[in-house]
Amino acid sequence: MKGNDLAGYFTKQSSELRDKLIESIRNLINQPKIIRSVCKTHSK
Repeated sequence: MKGNDLAGYFTKQSSELRDKLIESIRNLINQPKIIRSVCKTHSK
């Protein structure tokens, strides 16, 4: 998440950060291949 959506993102408003985090999490949930590539497990 940090390397994709939040790289270079700065704000002084907590509500803007919250909204950006929610958006980033939703984007990751909708792209399970990205999650699997980052979070390798031992199971198949």
